[in-house]
Amino acid sequence: MVALAQRIEGALGRVPADLVLEGGRIVNVFTCEVTEGALAVRGDRVVSVGRVPPGVKGPETEILDVSGAFLVPGYIDAHMHVGGSYLPVGALAAALLERGTTSLATDLYELYAMFGLAGVEECIEQAERAGLKVLFMSPAHLIGLERLGTFAHTPDADEFLAMGRWPRTIAVNEAPPLVVLRGNEDVLRVLEAALADRKVFEGHAVGIDGADLQAYAAAGASSDHEARDVDEAREKLRLGYRIIMREGSASRDLANLAPLLLEYPNSARFFLVCSDELEPKDLLAEGHVDHKLRRLVEAGVDPIIALQTATINAAEYFGLAGEIGSLTPGKLADVLVLERLEEFRPALVIANGRVAAEAGRFAGSVTVSTPESLRSRIVLAKAVEPGDLLLAAPDGAGRATVRVIGIVDGTLVSEAGTHQCEVRDGVVLADRARDVLRVAVVERHHGSGRIGRAFMSGLKLGAGAVAMTYCHVHQNLLVIGASDEEMARAVAEVEAIGGGIVVIHGDRVLKALPLPVGGVLGAAGLEGMAAEVAEAEGAIRSLGCELTSPVLSIAFSVLPTIPAYGLTDFGLYDVAAGEFVDVVLETAP
Repeated sequence: MVALAQRIEGALGRVPADLVLEGGRIVNVFTCEVTEGALAVRGDRVVSVGRVPPGVKGPETEILDVSGAFLVPGYIDAHMHVGGSYLPVGALAAALLERGTTSLATDLYELYAMFGLAGVEECIEQAERAGLKVLFMSPAHLIGLERLGTFAHTPDADEFLAMGRWPRTIAVNEAPPLVVLRGNEDVLRVLEAALADRKVFEGHAVGIDGADLQAYAAAGASSDHEARDVDEAREKLRLGYRIIMREGSASRDLANLAPLLLEYPNSARFFLVCSDELEPKDLLAEGHVDHKLRRLVEAGVDPIIALQTATINAAEYFGLAGEIGSLTPGKLADVLVLERLEEFRPALVIANGRVAAEAGRFAGSVTVSTPESLRSRIVLAKAVEPGDLLLAAPDGAGRATVRVIGIVDGTLVSEAGTHQCEVRDGVVLADRARDVLRVAVVERHHGSGRIGRAFMSGLKLGAGAVAMTYCHVHQNLLVIGASDEEMARAVAEVEAIGGGIVVIHGDRVLKALPLPVGGVLGAAGLEGMAAEVAEAEGAIRSLGCELTSPVLSIAFSVLPTIPAYGLTDFGLYDVAAGEFVDVVLETAP
């Protein structure tokens, strides 16, 4: 950190800079101008922009000629969960820096849910060692969910209050509306403490409107990343919500929301961009924030307006405009050199005043390893057998009308369906011919033996089974399949690899992908994990699945905070009703 007096001396040219970029076209995110000039960096700060004083250049100053290139601030992803990348956090940080993302707003809930505060701190340190700034948001969406399923590490309100006091904490993240509006005391206590400390409450206003949406805003929610269309987003914008346009792997909403930004050009400063969940194949093939900005330009948004959504807009929202989000004196030196502005691909990435990536390659080194403290574990009461996954029906029943979780491609919101199934020998049968399959969540943290059972449609498996420990939010063991025998076999294979993703067809293991960090993150870099996950998805598709991102869609299909249904080891949960419900609605002879 350069002392304040030294920053002043550097800006006046009384002491030389460490680095000067000359001849660039500097993009001003405040005035939307592009001006030619130089940019000087001393330590980790920008000290002078434009016409820099002669004294800025000293004998030890590194001079880079960037003539004709555009200089823009480092990108900020306003909301991303690391689990969707399957990458160890250090490798994820390197991949994001290569694509120009220098700051990531994340809650690391996957690590907290498995390992508590120590797991969160370890992963923040991994990211920051690579040079990525973690804008930490305490994962308040976990509070209240301990009554819905079993965690490895049970959420504790006092720990959330402690996280809120960390200097790096900028926000409370996506406390679910139904938990907030029903007055959960722990959630309200954490929210009140955060708001009193002038922290942001980043919202999660899925499935609510009208009075509920207003009440959620009254509770302090000031943004939302769940809007899927213009009408939904417009209502939120009018109530003061920042619109965080999501473009992830399983939910691609940006193209639907960009017209609202064009409809209200004077409100463009209230729009941000985020990934939410982004798989390695998409990060590798498309990019990160840079890809979202290209998508906005394709939708007709001016490139500098698009740039604002990923720089100054996010910085101001999080109360960090004094540190990041612009190329102005005193700010952290997060500088991207772009050959073409509208492409947003950095030829050079400077983070905290140091070169972090050049020509798309990370400049540092990342050691991909799994500390023993973060290693996945599976503790089952006993081996899961096919009979353990069955759903019983009352005596004398010949048919049963059951609730069905309906996966919808391209969104994380499920449908509430019903289906009439045959009952045989007291067991409700799946209906593979009509894409109604058996799904189960097996508690894997403490060996309780609990199994939640339900039915699911939308996966279209003609055969086989898929099991995984990447299972929102409790990270238990999720399995779905075309037969009970294959499902039990898939569970056994996941247990054998200590956590991860397994795809079974008959007696064959089509793919086994270990995720040694908590059963959620892998142990390879971007290219390696992209290839591994692509193989897993290919194996799932070989069974008949047609989903765009089958692993993410399956993992989110049981989430008990997004309508319509969730499934945990406690059973089937109706999100809107806020209660567990019977899978069997009625039976007939």
